[in-house]
Amino acid sequence: MMFVSSGVWGLTVAEYLEEVHESADPAYVRVRLNETSGGDVNLFLEIEDVRYLAEVLPGLVMAHDAAEHVRAEQVAAEKSAAKSRAA
Repeated sequence: MMFVSSGVWGLTVAEYLEEVHESADPAYVRVRLNETSGGDVNLFLEIEDVRYLAEVLPGLVMAHDAAEHVRAEQVAAEKSAAKSRAA
C-alpha cells in the first residue's frame, strides 16, 4: 500500500491511500481533523468524491472571498459616513 500525505494546514491533514490490489478496498483520501471539540475526526472520501470537491471548492472559496470584500467595503463606507456626520 502506498501512503502519500498531501499537506498539513493547522490541525487538518489530507492523505492519499492507494488501492490495495489484493483486497476490495478502493483508493481513497482520508481527511483528518485533529483535536476538534468532539475529538479527532476522520473523513474517508472515495476518489470520485475528491474529484467533485476539487471541482467545486474553488468556486466556494471565490464566493467567500467576494462576500468578505463586500463586507469590508460596507464597513469602510460606514466609517466614512460616520466621520462625515461627526465633522
